[in-house]
Amino acid sequence: MAEYEDLLKIWAKSDPFHPLLYHMIDAGNVALSLLQTPAFKVVGDKFSKATGCPREACDVWLAYLVAMHDIGKCDPNFQLLNDGYAAILREQGMPFPSEPDKKFRHERSSSEWVRGLLEEAEWTRRSRNTISNSILLHHSRSSDGELLSSPEIWDTIKRRLEEEIKRVFDYDNEPVDFSDNSEAGLLLSGLIVLSDWIASNEELMSCKGLECSVQDYALISRNCSERAITRLGFNVSVSWPENSSFSDVWPGGGFKELRPVQRACVDIFQSEIKPRLLIIEAPMGEGKTEAGIYSAVQLLKEYDLSGMYVALPTAATSNQMFQRFNAFLDMHQSDKTVKARLVHGMSWLVDDASSFAVKAENGDGSDSYEMIEWFKPSKRALIAPYSVGTIDQSLMSVLKVKFGFLRLFGLANKVLIIDEVHAYDAYMSTILKLLLQWCSCLQIPVIMLSATLPSEKKLELLEMYRTSSDEPGRFKPSMDYPLITIVNADGGIYEKLVPGSSKRVNIRVTKHEGYLGDYDLIASLAMERSVNGGCICIIMNTVKGAQSVYERIKNLSTGEHQVMLFHARFTAGRRDEIEKNALRLFDKRSLLEEFDPDYQARPKRAILVATQVVEQSLDLDFDEMITEIAPIDLLLQRAGRLHRHDRKNRPTGPVPQLHVLLPDGEKASFGSSEKVYERYVLLRTMDTLLERDLIEIPSDIKTLVETVYRPYTEEISSASKTSSSDDLAAAYSDMRKRLHESEGLASKYLIADPNPKEFTINTYSLEEDEAGTKSYFKASTRLGDDSLRVVVLNDGEYSGILASKSVPPVSVIREIMLKMVNIPRWWVNGYTPEQGYEPIQEGPAWLKGISILKTISGSWKGTDDSGNHAIIINDDELGLRFEKSSEKR
Repeated sequence: MAEYEDLLKIWAKSDPFHPLLYHMIDAGNVALSLLQTPAFKVVGDKFSKATGCPREACDVWLAYLVAMHDIGKCDPNFQLLNDGYAAILREQGMPFPSEPDKKFRHERSSSEWVRGLLEEAEWTRRSRNTISNSILLHHSRSSDGELLSSPEIWDTIKRRLEEEIKRVFDYDNEPVDFSDNSEAGLLLSGLIVLSDWIASNEELMSCKGLECSVQDYALISRNCSERAITRLGFNVSVSWPENSSFSDVWPGGGFKELRPVQRACVDIFQSEIKPRLLIIEAPMGEGKTEAGIYSAVQLLKEYDLSGMYVALPTAATSNQMFQRFNAFLDMHQSDKTVKARLVHGMSWLVDDASSFAVKAENGDGSDSYEMIEWFKPSKRALIAPYSVGTIDQSLMSVLKVKFGFLRLFGLANKVLIIDEVHAYDAYMSTILKLLLQWCSCLQIPVIMLSATLPSEKKLELLEMYRTSSDEPGRFKPSMDYPLITIVNADGGIYEKLVPGSSKRVNIRVTKHEGYLGDYDLIASLAMERSVNGGCICIIMNTVKGAQSVYERIKNLSTGEHQVMLFHARFTAGRRDEIEKNALRLFDKRSLLEEFDPDYQARPKRAILVATQVVEQSLDLDFDEMITEIAPIDLLLQRAGRLHRHDRKNRPTGPVPQLHVLLPDGEKASFGSSEKVYERYVLLRTMDTLLERDLIEIPSDIKTLVETVYRPYTEEISSASKTSSSDDLAAAYSDMRKRLHESEGLASKYLIADPNPKEFTINTYSLEEDEAGTKSYFKASTRLGDDSLRVVVLNDGEYSGILASKSVPPVSVIREIMLKMVNIPRWWVNGYTPEQGYEPIQEGPAWLKGISILKTISGSWKGTDDSGNHAIIINDDELGLRFEKSSEKR
């Protein structure tokens, strides 16, 4: 018998059997392979820089530590999880307790044993705590309770296993110290989990069931790990041009004459400044996105990174950016092999990247589902080199969700681009500020884009990222605009004034008092403004308001208008159709030559009724706009869809017109809009607009935003012409109270702040679904988003498939998911289905986090305890609607 043969009886995976020693070798080899890929090379580089160790030595001890993450499975309490394999060990004389410890966690056993080993090797206390905590985190769950000791022979086996691992990876036990323990701990945690999951994946690692020597197995395992890494796409990269010119990054002749903000970015990267963070403030339509991506390429080269994550506020804006970003990547590859991945709850509608069968078995069943989830395209995209998605997916990285730290690990090799950074409320901003702290800790470059960012908010974001020892608040932001603000690698802050704008627009503002909430007046106004033709957009603040206005316009229309409704409460398939149709009709395709295959004629007379889904980032162009009052920064964003493209002979005239719907002057009641926006900000916006009939873009943007959002004073209150001093003061007080509550609520779900001296552990007990969160954790990244994800199935469709225990084909799952939509939870809470209707039920495992709403003839009916009746109607034209009646039936 070979001296190691008895070690191969200790199991790590039970179906099929796989020895613990071989699994440890697999995990270490996967880590080595990952660290040598373009995608994760920077992780090894950061460890090398943080420890002062040569890069090759870093790879060795990282592989060793990753391999040791499961040493705690060499314990009688774990081995008893499989009676058959435990019996074999008993026959060899290994002692077992009469009953296993039900609280035993192998990751805790691994953590404590490795901590002791490192202490023997004279690692510093902080370093060994960081490594121990990283190992403890690899199942992302709490491991409290006393760790019981096992018979000494089990420790002897552990030491023999550890000696084999040292021999395989040629590790010399040299102590290492970390300059930043949070950075080291987070990166090591991510490397351990990703390596473990790949090593546990039978489809990827096909080297199980082999009988050979340990050294031979190590070579076979290394080859398997390299093939697995290649299959996952981590070996591909984009070769960026060495020249830093804008036209080299954006080839094709479209940027011979740069816009001012683009020229300013080029100047920055040709100077001596080495940016780590940039905030680019410029008007809508000035080419900020192109400037941001150009800057990201320069940062990729400067810091030897391998990818980008572009974060946007909504799924619709992410979808449009996804297409543009892939076209950009194609410009730099002859074979077009590197593709961006789309990351949001509905990304499967747009990103057709195929998955493959995954079987992940963990012996104790602990994480097999999470492993399968993270190898789905939607999750794998989070660790792919290039990704586009919603801001929620990056914010989730600092929330207490299971394996949320993998998102931070996935960002560690990227530049993070955050578009429309002004668009996030106090709740989301609290999460964003912690994300920026972790980005600074992990040396992740960040680029933030905005047209309407208040200075106070900008200062908060800067202070969260900068690493300088300067006193907080010492930097005073300039009131210049357009402007680029830079934080360099040392935490110093610089500003670069952008000399002017490529486009100056005067927008005529017409205020309509008493129109807010009067759907008949709004519909009549739209018909009046389009009498001579043109494309009109109406933006309502609520779905119900948009549906109501649309119905009234349809009643008034004689068929000459093309009338559309676009909001977020359509089923997924229908919403996708509407979004594509809106882009087709109102984007730049009508400016192409008629013989171009992509040419699309612009409607002569059209009205699009929408909600905030068209507010930001979508490249839509309208002749006039009618909008309910909203905070000034959002009104300016909405106005950015006016005359966006250069067109001649607009039916509504050469001057863009913005019609703002206001409440009655005496009451200043904003109705349902106050459920969406703060009353104080709406009052300040009304005050600011009162004297203005014209807004000059870009010169008025900064002034308007700063006027509305400047700190409250009694002087502001006494000068108000739209509300009393008491009303404004009370509205401000209510807003501050809610902001404080929002920040406090967000903080409850946040992981610990980074700390150079220690890497602390949070209990990651919260689950997440494809959209990002489980139902009981709906207030994850967006406050007030207490919605329920449902699939709306009519008249018994798919009932047989839902009742079956087997997983249907992917094509069928896609068909069902096309019927998914988010509805407010209060639509169904407290309602019992009426006779003939079924309760809303949680979907099967393959529809994780999604409920089933079964309708009859397109509707579902229920009754509450007071006898009130409710009906949910699914209408292809209007989307989902909720109607309530107190009549007794």
